[in-house]
Amino acid sequence: MFRSKKIAVLVAGAVAVLALGSFAFAAIPDGGVIHACYSTSTGAVRVTDTATNMPKGCSSKETALDWNQQGPKGDRGPSNAYAAHGGTTLTPNTSTIVATRTVPPGTYAVSGKVVLKASGANVPLTTVHCSLFAGTNNGFSGDDAYGTVWSDGSGNDIETTLPLENDNTANWLANGGFVTLKCMSPRTVGAFDATITAIQVETLDLQ
Repeated sequence: MFRSKKIAVLVAGAVAVLALGSFAFAAIPDGGVIHACYSTSTGAVRVTDTATNMPKGCSSKETALDWNQQGPKGDRGPSNAYAAHGGTTLTPNTSTIVATRTVPPGTYAVSGKVVLKASGANVPLTTVHCSLFAGTNNGFSGDDAYGTVWSDGSGNDIETTLPLENDNTANWLANGGFVTLKCMSPRTVGAFDATITAIQVETLDLQ
C-alpha cells in the first residue's frame, strides 16, 4: 500500500515537470527570434526564454545570443528564358502566325523581331502590320509595329526588320499562356527570321 502511494507521487511529480517545461518553452522562439546563452569557457550553447528566464537566463559567464528563426530572403536564382523561331508567307488580308510558343506561369519581359520581304517582282509599296501578343484566349496584351516592303520589275526590293517588345505581361501570363507574333499584309509578303523571346523575371516595373 505504501509503495503504491510512492509511485503515485512520482508520477504526479513527472506530470508537473512536463507541464512546467511546456510552459517555459512555449515562447521559444519569441516572435521568430531565438534567444540563447553561450558559455565563454566551454563553448556550450543553450536556448532560453528571456521573458520568463526559463530555462535559466544567461549568467555572468555566458554571452547572450539572438538569431532569427527564418533568415533573410536569398537572391533570386537564374532567370528562365523561352524562345521560338519561325517564318512563313503572309496570305493577303489574313492575320497569320509567324512564330509562337507557350510559357509557364510567371512574369515576363517579351521581345521579338521579324524580317519582311516582298514576294516576287513588281510589288508596289506595301505596309505590313505585325503584333507581339502575350496572354491566353481569355485576354492578352500586345505591341504593334508597321513596316514597308517593295520590289521592282527586276526583283530589287526593300526589306524591313521590325523589332517588337511587350512588357505588359504581369496580369496576362500569371497562370501561363502563349507568346505569339502575328503579321497581316494586303499583299503576299514573306515573313522570315522571326524570333520571340520571353524572359521570366521576379518583378516587372512598367512605367
